[in-house]
Amino acid sequence: MATMAVRLLGGFRLEHAGVPVDLGSARAQAIVTYLLLERGKPSTRANLAYLMWPDTDEAQARANLRKVLYQVRRTLPEVERFMALAGQHVSWRMEAPFELDVQRFDEAVACAGDAPSPEREAAWLAVAAEVYAGDLLPESYEAWLEPERGRLRDAFARALDRLAELHETLRDYPSALRYAQRLVRHDPLDEACHRRLMRLHALCGQRAKALHVFHGCVSVFQRELGIDPSAATLALYEELLSARPGPGASAADPIGEGSVRFAPSAPTLVGREPEMASLRGAWLATRQGHASMVVVRGDAGIGKTRLAKEFVRSVPAREAGVVSVRCHAAEGELALAPLTE
Repeated sequence: MATMAVRLLGGFRLEHAGVPVDLGSARAQAIVTYLLLERGKPSTRANLAYLMWPDTDEAQARANLRKVLYQVRRTLPEVERFMALAGQHVSWRMEAPFELDVQRFDEAVACAGDAPSPEREAAWLAVAAEVYAGDLLPESYEAWLEPERGRLRDAFARALDRLAELHETLRDYPSALRYAQRLVRHDPLDEACHRRLMRLHALCGQRAKALHVFHGCVSVFQRELGIDPSAATLALYEELLSARPGPGASAADPIGEGSVRFAPSAPTLVGREPEMASLRGAWLATRQGHASMVVVRGDAGIGKTRLAKEFVRSVPAREAGVVSVRCHAAEGELALAPLTE
């Protein structure tokens, strides 16, 4: 049977039996996208009409929906095999032969979470990183897309961070560097990503590039947030400046193969045993029905984010879901947005 292949990451593309399909309008793409993201879950026509035309009265929104669904019927090959359009409910058929990049990304991340070894985990996360060609429909500004777009962005950032960490632990520094560079491009306001990239350049004998990463970090933070990097980032920069070339150094790159290197980050968190024990104790209490809230606080650069990430990684994926939001001091009152959400 002919297969439908749909790409939503990085932009909309739909193919049937290897042939590109043009649905004719952005609204038709939006409806197909929504049904794919909610695949297997019937949506009422009333709800779909409201989502697509929230500022239009109900009668006009329903009329618009009928028109666009008629357009989809005419442009989507074998439409009845892939979509259930009869009655007051509309859905994408799960039994249809289709491939969806979002589904493949989620499956790869899930397999990585259950992987029996660091090598298998890295292999599955590499698949996820390859599938993620860009944000979910970056050209679309639909409000209903934002939660899913944010979820996928966060999952991709965690995958890249974990890939860089795994390869660094395995001493495959070029691979770790490649994923760290991609993570900085994906989230240039995550300062820890810049520090990791600086350290990995140093581990690869590229001090000049490590210093360049610091200057780029300073520029981004001053331009976007109006602040300077933290003390931890400045300390790493000063450590790089104080490093001296060794016997294998070249004029073009002051740090060569035979020079002083930074030690790779430890695979486990060191020096935070009491704090980690407190977090795990709170989690065990939560599993027993005593839910609570834990606040991790302290000066900038002392490892709060690392502690939280290590705790999250220590919890099996099948036991808990993680929701992540971010704010910055320069945002003023919006700094409370994560608590509100």
